[in-house]
Amino acid sequence: MFYYVVATSTIGSSTNGITSDTAEIIVSDDAESKDAEKKKSEEKKDEKKEKKEKTSGTWTESDKGWWYDYGDGTYPKSQWLEIEGKWYTFDDHGYMRKGWYQEGSAWYYLNDDGSMAADTDVEGYHLGSDGKMQ
Repeated sequence: MFYYVVATSTIGSSTNGITSDTAEIIVSDDAESKDAEKKKSEEKKDEKKEKKEKTSGTWTESDKGWWYDYGDGTYPKSQWLEIEGKWYTFDDHGYMRKGWYQEGSAWYYLNDDGSMAADTDVEGYHLGSDGKMQ
């Protein structure tokens, strides 16, 4: 297929236009699929790299509690984060939560070190492998 572009401008009472050169476009399902697959694969690699980089940091304590410093001036806020195989959740100020925590209709228990309790009983309640109170 061949395509070209016509651009027109209507300023005042005159009309001006220009036509581009003609370009041939070849569409191939195989090429599109391979490009899309390659792009998706690269995006996943970038996500894994970013996640790995973002989970390397240091625990820091202030008078308000513990927070996880990525070392670049940023820290997790309002999110769950897996650090060295344990899950933690942080409030909207970036401080690690402890004790009972409700997210939506689910309840979780966060140990004194902030890590999520799982596959155990706490205060008479059973927590599943996902940490949710059963």
